[in-house]
Amino acid sequence: MTLYGLDIIKEEGSGKFWLIEMNGVRAGMKGFVQVYGDERVETEVWKRVEEQYGNLTWNNGSYRRMRYKEEHPMQYYGELLLRKLGIKTRIPEILHSSKADILWVLDGSQSPECKPPFPVYRGQKSVVLNIINDDKLPHPTVNPYLQEEITGNKFLQYQVLKDSAVKDHIPFSTLIGLGANSKQDLSLLLQEYKKCIAKPILGQCGKGVRTLRKEELRKLCEDSEEIEDSQHNFLLDLISSSKIPRRLEAFIEAGEFDFELGLSLVQPFIFSRINPRQRKYSSIRAIVCNGSFVDAYRREGSSIRANLSQGAKAKPFSEQGLGEFCEEIVREFEFACSTLNPESFRRDLYFPYFERRKPELKSVTFSFVY
Repeated sequence: MTLYGLDIIKEEGSGKFWLIEMNGVRAGMKGFVQVYGDERVETEVWKRVEEQYGNLTWNNGSYRRMRYKEEHPMQYYGELLLRKLGIKTRIPEILHSSKADILWVLDGSQSPECKPPFPVYRGQKSVVLNIINDDKLPHPTVNPYLQEEITGNKFLQYQVLKDSAVKDHIPFSTLIGLGANSKQDLSLLLQEYKKCIAKPILGQCGKGVRTLRKEELRKLCEDSEEIEDSQHNFLLDLISSSKIPRRLEAFIEAGEFDFELGLSLVQPFIFSRINPRQRKYSSIRAIVCNGSFVDAYRREGSSIRANLSQGAKAKPFSEQGLGEFCEEIVREFEFACSTLNPESFRRDLYFPYFERRKPELKSVTFSFVY
């Protein structure tokens, strides 16, 4: 049993469907309440899952905190005290880089809470809706850990699907931030499109999504040619240069993925206005449970961030072929995920991108500004 929420754009003019993003068990279904006036879709989805699994719980992080408290009581109470005093935990060093694309972290909009109608998981025998995607739970989960992890990362989704049977419905994408800019990719976007859209690869609910016009793309393209950032913190380099890898490949090789918070994905801007004479954009949220299409609604708003949390409104949506399209996306996604090694899938999906960029680069280093 699996559960996905697909974000789809119907292109203005051509009517072509584009997959923008896949979401896992946190797939928002609250928009259906606006459409139908009740929770019939969410009720149907949970019914299907319960019929398959029986005893269900959901993981909100309580189990991990409980285990951490038992195994590391001093650290647990120390961190609890710091939080009560309002002292934030230390930001990973790489995110202090002047090249980190982290403005989205400052977005104050609230993400809607996901609270399924099941008991909170605290280690009891059950099948778990893994809202907090812990990889070491002693019980099975609705979505496998690997699939759920990839649905939380827009770049990994792109890598998984860009060469699949649905590749013609996946927008061309490239990375920016932390020196990951590809001059070749950005030049292609400059030639082909008037504007693009940038979205944090770990972002949710439209946070940090922004448009990029040609001038901004050109600057990003030029930035990919930088060999060395001239703003190094000399003291930090002096005392810890041997400990801080300077290439993203080194972080990946070491299994340290904090850098993901500082990366965004750039894609062509796909117009989705319902009426070209009005500045009203739309996107479609479709639910697929256990490989079968359940229902869909359209989000409409005046912002390119057509998310309910950004003020968009949910409207009914139905179109022939949408269900089959969504089911094919999920089949291709799950097949591609089945070919990945659970122990190294992140590394295996990131490295082809950086290997392809090697001819463009001599060295990319970071400055850490405190």
